[in-house]
Amino acid sequence: MALDNGDITTMRNFMQTTFPGINFVCDGTWPLGTYTAGPLVAEHGDRYCLFNAPDRLCNSNYSFLPLGYFISRMVAYKACKIGKNQDVLDIFAGIMIEYAKGDPNFAENAFHSIAQDCGLDPGDIIVGGLPGYPGVQMTIDDIGTRFGGITSNWGDVPGSGRVGVFTAVEDEELGLFGAADDTYFRLGSNVKVVIFGHTHTPILVPDNPGFPGASNTIYANCGAWVDSAKDGCTYVETEVVDGNLHVRLKGYQDDTPNPPKDFIKDEGYVQVP
Repeated sequence: MALDNGDITTMRNFMQTTFPGINFVCDGTWPLGTYTAGPLVAEHGDRYCLFNAPDRLCNSNYSFLPLGYFISRMVAYKACKIGKNQDVLDIFAGIMIEYAKGDPNFAENAFHSIAQDCGLDPGDIIVGGLPGYPGVQMTIDDIGTRFGGITSNWGDVPGSGRVGVFTAVEDEELGLFGAADDTYFRLGSNVKVVIFGHTHTPILVPDNPGFPGASNTIYANCGAWVDSAKDGCTYVETEVVDGNLHVRLKGYQDDTPNPPKDFIKDEGYVQVP
């Protein structure tokens, strides 16, 4: 299991207690980890997203919270205030508008724009006592300034690898296929299957959609394990059968007669050397 930047500080002990023997592929202080098994690679995927990659460059050495953490808190505040959820596409559209302006401080500008939309002023205190900032109260301005250099720092973010800033921005909404392609499905790579999470959008992308037979590569995103998610509870299952690595994107129905049933939403396979 690879915990994301929002989970690792609170969930590790809970998961180890609830699921004895669970395999963590990241340490207890830095939420980066990759599971590999032959031609398959699996990881959370947040490291390839500009606003959600664990960040110790804009933070101190005692915290890795990304800018997206603070955006989520603001959006949750607005949702509670107006009594309805916010459209992620609207938020993403605002970020892309700021990015298109070409301003090197676009991330800070986008953050202030989202804060204003949430009814928050630059001097408003929105967080205090965070991991790495015990007892510290932070305003909108403090956070915006702290992450002002997020784009110039991107090349030094651990694990960002071959993913450029533009891909790191658009992948927040487009399911992380660009990151899988740039990082793993490159010329000469032995990786044939990449599984990410993070986006909560379940997809399976073979390199030969609509055609029978083996694919050269398959990208899959496991979606979310939440009943209220748009696509319900989803996950990815892999199995080697007769020399082929099968990848199945599956859903879980909890409204069926007991016991609940899972079902295949999409599938494909690659040949295993």
